[in-house]
Amino acid sequence: MNMLRLSAVSFAVLAASAFAASAQAPSPSASATPSAPAPAAAPGPQSAQVQLPAFTHTPPTGLKSISGTVTSVHGPEAGVWVIAETTELPTKFAKIVVTDDKGRYLIPDLPEADYGVWVRGYGLVDSPKVKGIPGNDHLDLTAIPAPTAADAAMYYPAIYWYSMVKIPGADQFGGKSAIPAKETLDDYLTNIKNRGCVGCHQLGMLRTRTLPAAFANLDPEQAWIR
Repeated sequence: MNMLRLSAVSFAVLAASAFAASAQAPSPSASATPSAPAPAAAPGPQSAQVQLPAFTHTPPTGLKSISGTVTSVHGPEAGVWVIAETTELPTKFAKIVVTDDKGRYLIPDLPEADYGVWVRGYGLVDSPKVKGIPGNDHLDLTAIPAPTAADAAMYYPAIYWYSMVKIPGADQFGGKSAIPAKETLDDYLTNIKNRGCVGCHQLGMLRTRTLPAAFANLDPEQAWIR
């Protein structure tokens, strides 16, 4: 009886030992195939800052100016443009200044070259170009009054002419004229100011306010359509 009881106890101890050993030992699948590492986190956004080389260019020194006085048959010409232009540099180059109340001008910091210098202004026609070089301190110029108002107007900026567009009255909208019935005065003004051709193109210069001679025999509306 005692031998039987001892055998049962021994069997229970062996069973418990075997169970503990199996719990601690790694499973065949775990030891044969190691677990894959967790995916790395995506890198954060990087700075887009770019290191630029040091600016080593120094402005040219020793640049000279052209200066003088502008007069006409009426005396000193105040508030007119004096233009100096040359094509002797790598690109076409021009500088423009305005005369003071005594007709004096000074065009500063000019690269060395031969310049054509002339006068332009309201009520004038362009004066003949005079040769000037940097260092000319007494290059006096003669302004030429326009012989007629039409001649003077040829030099006015395009916006001057475009501002002369005649806007139809409010009574011309709503199907009461050739303007499409759905077009309102506000729509019309929006197109005139910034949504039509003027949004991209300069209007009012010579080519948009005159008709070619080839269309002279056409009605103005038909000529514009052409």
